[in-house]
Amino acid sequence: GERLRRDVWMLAQIVRGFAAKAAVMRTPDKSDRWAGVDSFRFIKEFLAYFRAMGYSLLRANDYPRFDQFIAAMTSLEETDLLDPGRLANAVTECEAFYSFLISLFDSISHREERAGTPFDRRAAAEALKMYLG
Repeated sequence: GERLRRDVWMLAQIVRGFAAKAAVMRTPDKSDRWAGVDSFRFIKEFLAYFRAMGYSLLRANDYPRFDQFIAAMTSLEETDLLDPGRLANAVTECEAFYSFLISLFDSISHREERAGTPFDRRAAAEALKMYLG
C-alpha cells in the first residue's frame, strides 16, 4: 500500500534525474558536460539504486519493457567509453520507465484502500534524500 506508493515515487524521481543528467552527458557541445570519471560513477550509482529498489518493483508490476530496460542499463556497464548511442538508448528507456512508474503511482493512489489518503510528498522526499545519502 503506502510503502509501495512511496517506493514507486522515489524510484520515479531517481529515474527522472538519471535521464536528465544522461541526456546532458551525451551532448558533447554543452559546457556542463560531465567528465568521464564522474559520468561513470553516476551511472554505477544509478544502477546500484536500480538493483536495490527497482528490480523487484519492475518484476512485481509486470513492466512490459523490462528486457529492453535491463539491456540498455547493462550496455552502459559493458564499455569503458561513454558511447553516445548506448546513452541515448538508456535515456529513451528511462523516459519510458518513468512514464510507467508515474502511471503505476497514480493507479496505486486511486485504489480503494488509498482513496482519500493524500500522498505525503514531503516525507517521501525526505526518505529519498536519506536513501541517496
